[in-house]
Amino acid sequence: MISNSIWSQMDIFMSAAFVQKKLKTHYLKHNYDSQKSYENTYRFMYFLEQGKAYYSLAEQSHLSIKPTLIFYGYINLLKACILLNDPNYPESTSVLAHGVTARKRKKQNYSFLKDEIKIQKHGLFPHMSMKMFHMKHLEGEKWSMQDLLNEIPELEPYLLELISEQPLIKLENTENTVIIREQLLDYYHLSIHGFTQHISGFFEGATVQATPFRNQNQLSFSEPAFTQTNERLPFRFHVTDKSYWIRTEKTTLQTYPEMLVHYLILYNLSMIARYETDWWCDLIKTMPNEEYPLISSFLRITATKGPYFVFHFIRDSLRGDE
Repeated sequence: MISNSIWSQMDIFMSAAFVQKKLKTHYLKHNYDSQKSYENTYRFMYFLEQGKAYYSLAEQSHLSIKPTLIFYGYINLLKACILLNDPNYPESTSVLAHGVTARKRKKQNYSFLKDEIKIQKHGLFPHMSMKMFHMKHLEGEKWSMQDLLNEIPELEPYLLELISEQPLIKLENTENTVIIREQLLDYYHLSIHGFTQHISGFFEGATVQATPFRNQNQLSFSEPAFTQTNERLPFRFHVTDKSYWIRTEKTTLQTYPEMLVHYLILYNLSMIARYETDWWCDLIKTMPNEEYPLISSFLRITATKGPYFVFHFIRDSLRGDE
């Protein structure tokens, strides 16, 4: 299983000498206090270890408590990532809250897919968005659960079958090129020139060119765009079959790394599991509609994909120092 292989690969960070050396090099390169590498070595390792413990418990647990266990496991893994770019984390109590709020549930006719979360000014979510991905000014943005689920390519067949939505389409690509079908241009209501400009906005410093190819269009990038190991916004990455996907419409969520998308969904699910026990247990026991298979599928996917993204974020961040 991918999840097992990722945890095995994560074991490389269970050496204090190795981690301290990597952190020191990383901190020096980014003009942080290199002495922090000694203070943060075991914190970094313990965050990963604690995160793994939560995920292991979640794998063996009943669905009713999986969201809470996975969410807190994910938080620990993310804190290890934050230490790479914020050696003093947490500098204040303002970054300790979740950084997201969920609206009050309506007891009748409540729909999980329509439920929304709202990003706050302070807390873990805005802090990690800034420190890990240089994203600012997210306060006040609202997203429905369906908006967020639409960003996960592994869920596409479930969304298509269960609610007749096709939020993403699979792409044909090489390391430096991607085929753009006319169908995709129709979805975006753009010419190939307009679509190329849209994509170029995500590839700062690189050249993106469109050329005819087999009665379709091909985008060529002046630098490697597709590593087959991680996403490259706005293209989403399918971990299982190593393929790239793109939304069938323009949305601000295209600027959100999928790591953030998983956090937002898990936050809401964990709140529901803890504080909306009646609705949550009814859903699990009666399976009344399409929301149950979507939620259970997401939990299965995120249990693998969250640690996968974290490992590659850490590895790629530290490799960049070599």
